Amino acid sequence: MDLEDVEAWIESSSPQQQKRKHSVISAMEPDAGSDTGSKRRRVDPRKDVTALNTRLTLISRPPGSQEGLSAESSSVKSRPRSPTRSMADLDSAVPPIVTREIDPDDEARLPQSVCRLRDSVRTYNRLRGALPSCIQSVITSALGNEFAEGFYFSSDERTSDTWLEFWREIQTVRENARLCSSEDKPEPSWGEEVVRPMLNLGIKYWRTARKTDWSENILFGIWISTNALIIPIDSPVAVGAENLTTAAISPQLAPKDARGCPFEFKKVDYGMFLALDPDSSQLIKERLQWLDFPDKSVNQTMAGYLRNKPLVMFMELKKANPGVNPVVQLGICASALLSRLNRLSHRDKTDFLPLPILQVVGHEWKVYYLHYSASEGVMLRGPEDIGSTLKRESMFQIIRVLGAIADYAVDEYWPWFKSNILQSSALHLDEGGEETVWATTP
Repeated sequence: MDLEDVEAWIESSSPQQQKRKHSVISAMEPDAGSDTGSKRRRVDPRKDVTALNTRLTLISRPPGSQEGLSAESSSVKSRPRSPTRSMADLDSAVPPIVTREIDPDDEARLPQSVCRLRDSVRTYNRLRGALPSCIQSVITSALGNEFAEGFYFSSDERTSDTWLEFWREIQTVRENARLCSSEDKPEPSWGEEVVRPMLNLGIKYWRTARKTDWSENILFGIWISTNALIIPIDSPVAVGAENLTTAAISPQLAPKDARGCPFEFKKVDYGMFLALDPDSSQLIKERLQWLDFPDKSVNQTMAGYLRNKPLVMFMELKKANPGVNPVVQLGICASALLSRLNRLSHRDKTDFLPLPILQVVGHEWKVYYLHYSASEGVMLRGPEDIGSTLKRESMFQIIRVLGAIADYAVDEYWPWFKSNILQSSALHLDEGGEETVWATTP
């Protein structure tokens, strides 16, 4: 979190509000004159982001209101939270959060934007063309003649050396997945040993088809760091993966039940974000500059490493235990994200482009399609299978799907986001929730 943002926020307030806000900041600064043995813990706002966010959220609300405080805050009473243990609990959300499978009769009624995204994700459905033909002999030798048919293979601009490298890395991740399952490792192990490497492979697959001349990219300073790899690309935007296990939803975005009680906070595990060049990053800063601090984010969290990065996919990981359902976390996060975009754009949520949402239960990967329905609310359509880490051939499909999601993020979602979110009227939300137009992003 930048202190410049906090100072600008304070200066934009009335004298009385400034006094309240300065008192909060002062109370959190280290006490130079305090005894080193003092029992009271002093917080450095430059380092303790969580504590400062909690206090700033409190004073950004009308006097007497406790809404928006995190569940972890023990010093201030928060409103009761509605328990959320299953999708049935989310039926009472306002608006509802609905999960529904896509059957053949329903396909014709899907929004066209959802159909386009779904078609790109399903390009390699049932392994059709998922395997690279340039190393067909290697794959057939390892997997057997069952995969000798042309149905499973396709060619592209990547070289055989590139695909052989993918093949070796796939086998390493598959062995990690086998060990995670056989040794009953915890979810964090699955995440860092299986899911994160697969995300990195998907991004690597995407960039191998899009990188261009090195010197041109040096001139523009366009870089993305993914798992310690510094990669030049041919676009002002790229994609990167981030761990979201510590990134809480902004309190004011949490969906509420019919009584107005916010649902319990749920975090998801990983996300795919747009990484922007300096000019595009400046657009985001300009779009957020007039907003109060709790609204200075383009996604559902205020985490400093994420709030200026447009989210294009998020996912939840669970071990393959009976009764496990990761959809509750996905549904709450989806509702919060749409609320954020709605606050920034002030457009009808039905106009938003859909986003892919992934769930991983053990070895099995599935996708939902997030969009908004005027008659039904937040919609998660699916799930549909996109592959499994049990089988090497299926892992090629997962990688290709992740590449298709990255293509969608850069080629379709970013232009829409730039036009509909970043170039909307910049709004200031005052303490009473009233909105004032201050500027328009060019």
